[in-house]
Amino acid sequence: MDKPHPLRAYRTEHGLSCVDLGKKLGIAASTVRSFENGNRVISAETAVEIEKLLGIERSAIRADLWKKTRTINSSAEQAAA
Repeated sequence: MDKPHPLRAYRTEHGLSCVDLGKKLGIAASTVRSFENGNRVISAETAVEIEKLLGIERSAIRADLWKKTRTINSSAEQAAA
């Protein structure tokens, strides 16, 4: 069995339903469920909103996104040097 998406754990830890989180983010509850089920990828903008709203680390929801960003930034810094 696959490990649940971290969003579900953080959402439930904060006592929020999919409907509650969706309302706070301005998206449908079904979209939140799709994120949690892995049927839809969370955009960078939505990941930042979720992380701010729930007060969690920047890489908690989309670690792949921030790893890629750090790699791109490091490459740009090396090229500038």
